[in-house]
Amino acid sequence: MRGILSLFILFGFLLPLLHAQVSMPPWNWSQYSGTSQWQVTVTEDQTACHGPIFTNTYGVIIQHDQTTAVMGDVGHGPATGTFISGNVLHFRSRTVSDPPGTSTLSDYDIYFTTDCASFAGEYTWDYSGSDGSCSGSTSLSGTNTQGCPAPPIVIPPSKPPELTPEEQVAAARSDLNNDFDLRGELKYLNLQNLLTGESQDAQINAVQDRIDSLEPSIEAKYKKVLDADPNNFEANVDMAELKRSQGLTHEYYEYMDRAANSGAVTASVRDAMEKSIARELGFSTFPKPANSLLMRKVGTEKGNWQGGLYGMDVPKESSDKSLWDIKVYFTVGPWEGIVKSIVVN
Repeated sequence: MRGILSLFILFGFLLPLLHAQVSMPPWNWSQYSGTSQWQVTVTEDQTACHGPIFTNTYGVIIQHDQTTAVMGDVGHGPATGTFISGNVLHFRSRTVSDPPGTSTLSDYDIYFTTDCASFAGEYTWDYSGSDGSCSGSTSLSGTNTQGCPAPPIVIPPSKPPELTPEEQVAAARSDLNNDFDLRGELKYLNLQNLLTGESQDAQINAVQDRIDSLEPSIEAKYKKVLDADPNNFEANVDMAELKRSQGLTHEYYEYMDRAANSGAVTASVRDAMEKSIARELGFSTFPKPANSLLMRKVGTEKGNWQGGLYGMDVPKESSDKSLWDIKVYFTVGPWEGIVKSIVVN
């Protein structure tokens, strides 16, 4: 029994805390758009005009538009007010028809409670007409049994799922291939210009503009991948090729060296590369010095290569001979075959 009593005491202590955590902030009419319905009791004091005190009740709709609101007719027609604070609605002075004369109503405020259950306000008026002039006052008291309107449901815009590094590289490579096509078209136009003597300047400038517009975007996509993973093999390979197409030899080798040192070119990866390339070339096996006389001769001669490969300086590594093979292969090898055949997990 004592345990149950302790449980009730604990529950009684936690309940107010839980309520405090989930309770909504005070209602603010100045942030609401929509309608609210009120029963408004209007008391008009005409004793200074030798009349009685009238009391009437109206069903009134208030149309809210955040900082402004239009209150329905409570005796002198609809009126537009402005919220001067979250729950204080201010009405400016106005002159209204009041047969057989007119009445000028003073500025006034009505005050809403934060639970949306009621409001109250009061204004004075000055009447003038053929039957004389006098002054009086009118008080307003509104009640609302519906409570505060339900807050609008805000659905945040959905974000597209973040692409994986592989998908980012694939998207960048699609643009890179388009760039290579444009550079091929540029070479063709320059050749036509040279052979025919007819000016291709307009077309050349148009293609060059497209290249200049596309390449910063390509580099930004690869940079995003490499910022997260500087040793990403495929991104470094593609950036190296882009830099080679731009004639930036030094940057080409910076990216190519990163690819070579990334650890991705393992024995199993190279074996898969060789099998794929051999298949594309129509060979039963990849030609190597052990099974090809030509490759034995090339293998002997490549040790003396220093620069001049496709017009590019190929620095020879003195400390790590294994990277020299990869560097020469990257420079003279079939790039498209490499990219298509390598899968880095």
